[in-house]
Amino acid sequence: MSVLDEPNIDRVETGAVTGDRTARQTFRPDIQGLRAVAVILVILAHASVPGFEGGYIGVDVFFVISGFVITSLLRRQPPRHVRYNLAYFYARRIRRIVPAATLTLIATTFAAYFLLGRTSFLNCSATCAGPHSSPRTFD
Repeated sequence: MSVLDEPNIDRVETGAVTGDRTARQTFRPDIQGLRAVAVILVILAHASVPGFEGGYIGVDVFFVISGFVITSLLRRQPPRHVRYNLAYFYARRIRRIVPAATLTLIATTFAAYFLLGRTSFLNCSATCAGPHSSPRTFD
């Protein structure tokens, strides 16, 4: 029997999402479809397609979906103290996201330095950092 012949192919054992190896996560094509719509709305807005200037709507849809998914994951965790559930949930997200985000920031910084040149990079860095990073004091 192949993987495609299994009757519960849409159900996936998950320990990576909730930390509970006995929990089951069901694939939701409706959620994936809404995610696709949200991404398409943002892409169309960035492409300046007439009628799709409000790309923020796609971002709003994505945030609502994310809230739904996160709440569903938290509710499926074993009953523990709420503070522990949230701490565990966010610790897993931090361990997953921070390494990739750090690598992206470092690579982008080096690429900007070499592509812009030292002077332009420093000027751009000062502009991007804004007034909060300047040594000036306001009386």
